[in-house]
Amino acid sequence: MSKKDLYELKFYIEEPLLEEIENLLIIQGFTTDYFTEKEKDKIKFAVYGKREKIKNLNNILKEKGITVEINDKIVLWKENEILKPYKVIDDVIINPNLNEGIRIKEDKKIVITLIPGIAFGTGRHESTKLAVKLILSLNLKGKRVIDIGCGSGILSVLSKKLGAIYVKALDKEPQAIEKTKETASLNNVNIDIQISDLLENVTGRYDLVIANIVPEILKKLLPQLDKVITKDSKVIFSGIYEDSYQIMKSTILKYNYIIEKELILNGWHSFLFKKN
Repeated sequence: MSKKDLYELKFYIEEPLLEEIENLLIIQGFTTDYFTEKEKDKIKFAVYGKREKIKNLNNILKEKGITVEINDKIVLWKENEILKPYKVIDDVIINPNLNEGIRIKEDKKIVITLIPGIAFGTGRHESTKLAVKLILSLNLKGKRVIDIGCGSGILSVLSKKLGAIYVKALDKEPQAIEKTKETASLNNVNIDIQISDLLENVTGRYDLVIANIVPEILKKLLPQLDKVITKDSKVIFSGIYEDSYQIMKSTILKYNYIIEKELILNGWHSFLFKKN
């Protein structure tokens, strides 16, 4: 079977299981992609991968009582949605197909080339879309930006393409560091990429801090922010599902920040805030 040939697994879950299932997919080490879509009170998943990995995931999900549907016919990569350019939001487009160029009619569109992989952000998740929207609301020309938990590097690359003079991308996972290096190279941007557990190995001050990670880690990051911000710095937190929204908001306010913007999409929340 060609490395470009994939099998498809579809299933539905209740919303409270979303974070658990997404973590499961990462742990299983898929290197292709998955899609989620909200349908009424459930979340639909479509997962793509090699046959044995799909069969293994199928068994794990069955043990959890989740009914799955496997497409036993090979899903050709070139015909699949995975390799079609798609909008993160109106002004930002991801091009996941290295073999095909992308024609953009409007000059203002920003195109980010990215090899998809589910262990890292692909731009399709609501938390990434919200972070992108908040980044676009700011003027980054000549600014210093730090992206904590950079994953695939989408937000770092976007910041650089928006005119940031310096971008530092951090992640504690070596795979994420390599992925961000790949994404930066594909997009011909210069990013300072560094392995670090949050801010433990970081010096300097930044005009914008971006963190699109889980709420438990965001709460650990909050007391460290004074190390890298000034009184005028902005901070973007994303990756907050509705069950963590209120406690996350209260924690931000507890550390004497002013929330300037809040966005929500399909139960996911993001904040833009600065020091009071």
